[in-house]
Amino acid sequence: MKRTILSIRGFTLVEAIVVMAVFSFVLLITASAFKTILTKTRVVFGSEQSNIEGVVGLEMLRHDLQQAGFGLFSDEDSAPDFAEAANAPYSDYNDANGVPRAVVTDNNLDLGNNATVLASTDILVIKGTTVSTAGASQRWSYITDTGVPKRWGTEDFRNGTDKLIAMEQYYDKKKDQVFRKLVRVNPNNYAFSYYSTSSFTDMEGSATSEFIPPPGRRHYLYGITGGTSGGFNLRAPFNRADYIVQRRDTTPASCSPAAGTLYKMTMNQSDGRFTWIPVLDCVADMQVVLGWNTTNDPDNSQEVSVLSNADGTRYEGEANGMSIQSLMSSAEEVRRRLRLIRVYLLVQDGYRDLNFTNTDNAMVVGNPELGETELTNTVDLTTEDMRNYRWKLYWVVVRPKNLQ
Repeated sequence: MKRTILSIRGFTLVEAIVVMAVFSFVLLITASAFKTILTKTRVVFGSEQSNIEGVVGLEMLRHDLQQAGFGLFSDEDSAPDFAEAANAPYSDYNDANGVPRAVVTDNNLDLGNNATVLASTDILVIKGTTVSTAGASQRWSYITDTGVPKRWGTEDFRNGTDKLIAMEQYYDKKKDQVFRKLVRVNPNNYAFSYYSTSSFTDMEGSATSEFIPPPGRRHYLYGITGGTSGGFNLRAPFNRADYIVQRRDTTPASCSPAAGTLYKMTMNQSDGRFTWIPVLDCVADMQVVLGWNTTNDPDNSQEVSVLSNADGTRYEGEANGMSIQSLMSSAEEVRRRLRLIRVYLLVQDGYRDLNFTNTDNAMVVGNPELGETELTNTVDLTTEDMRNYRWKLYWVVVRPKNLQ
């Protein structure tokens, strides 16, 4: 039998080196691509995380803006006594002993302490019964001359813990306006608890029928807060929420050193101090633009004729000889003429990226196309604290429906 011997030849050293070089080159390209994918994924993930936080946080802000003025009294024979915020600078926006303004704003604050208010940001104060987080504050009802309030939801407020106010609503033919008058026993006694049929206990602990309307009329009831049965310790016949940006110890370390946290601060009725609720992290600026109706007949027009900054010192449009600052200081003019509220927020998008350098040295925190460049703020994103971060501009636009 004839056998065939096969010749088996291996790789030469040169061939092995060439193969290893090609393999190393392919591996290097793959690793580089993988690193790029990881970097992009990290950026996208951070961006989407910011988007989700923004949607949830800004919905709270939008809700409160729409509720501005809800349950506020707009007329009084003599002003009731109330106190609002206890400490500066927030007490600067009180309307103590007067008809309250539904919206109060201030422009580009610089208090020398970013833990109080982040420098160059605006402050937004909203007043209304529903801007508190208390369960009772989210409800309203009415009462007729029977002395029995209409139930709100499954609640009939017979536990005596909910603190309520009553409003008498009427139409003034001469002024062609609808007013809400606060029902009270005396200037210091404007709230009550309801226990049972026609059983009302006022702020002084006395049974009273003052909150029951005359025959054929009705009073509107608004919840202020809940609590323990018995004593009243109310600061005001309404609730209040202040939106501010602060840089505190609780601001995440991933935020730019130039950014803080947007907080909703709800006024505690017990002592006039605030409870801080974080709304949105890594906010570098908040700017407020207000739209006003300066026509001669604002009660029958929804027109926005003037846009102003947060303190009324700058405006764009036809003021019709009016001082915007004067409008802002008057509760009646705010109620009659404020038509539009825009809130702009400059927010960090994702995390710090040393491979990214921002080149925008004049970011407008507003809408230049609407003439808002001079009404808001311009931020230099090329500074050391901001240049390695991506930024996005959120804005909330509301036409308040509860002012008039």
